[in-house]
Amino acid sequence: MNPDEILGVVHVVPLGGRSKELFVEHVQVNPNYLNIICPKYVGIGTAMINSLKELCNMMTLFSSKEKSVKHFYAKNGFCEYPPNTNVYTWIKDIFDRF
Repeated sequence: MNPDEILGVVHVVPLGGRSKELFVEHVQVNPNYLNIICPKYVGIGTAMINSLKELCNMMTLFSSKEKSVKHFYAKNGFCEYPPNTNVYTWIKDIFDRF
């Protein structure tokens, strides 16, 4: 693996030993692709999250308090609950299967 070609990484663990529920420990996009005017790649973090959504029914994580990070998770279908806790959860809509 060439470290110069890594776009991002995500670290997850099964939540409570259940394989269809994940706890997202860390999501990191290569800093070389963040906050640049004309990036070569866009949507890296969202693509990683969407890939995980195909593999599981539920994801939970602790977000940083930064507005941009909280906005990222909200934009990707996560809900903060309880409010003002930085705990975000995404649950697959059972009707998406039909």
